[in-house]
Amino acid sequence: MVVRRRWRQRRRVVRRQSDVSRALAHARAAARLSMVDLGRALKLNPKTIRRWEVGEARPQERAWPAILAFYAHHAPAVAAALAASLGRTLPPVPAPITLDPQVASLVLARAADALDVAPKRVLEVLRAAAHAAHEAGVPIAALLRTVSEQGG
Repeated sequence: MVVRRRWRQRRRVVRRQSDVSRALAHARAAARLSMVDLGRALKLNPKTIRRWEVGEARPQERAWPAILAFYAHHAPAVAAALAASLGRTLPPVPAPITLDPQVASLVLARAADALDVAPKRVLEVLRAAAHAAHEAGVPIAALLRTVSEQGG
């Protein structure tokens, strides 16, 4: 017995670049990001970014705050241009936290005393940990929270 498959017409994907898709592509290019980098930062598949930029799809309404917040944090001028071109407002960006250098030195000295090492070694380890967290896309606060919960 021969089984015949029913023929199905494939749905053609319509690619129509819109103002939104052009604005997203321009913002990513101006921020000098690859689709992979942007997808990783927004926790999206790079193919989703490509579909947005070629006009196959549009970001969902709930995705816009994250998109604009990312650009506001990493490329403020790009974020402002993107928001203006889309008629949206930027989310407020928290001011960077500044720490008194004397307080930082005191914290390093106490950590060094607890470990019985030189403060310079603690500083080197903290810098390496911060760099590794940044490279992995992990916020320092999340790293500290996780390490604190692990105990030790």
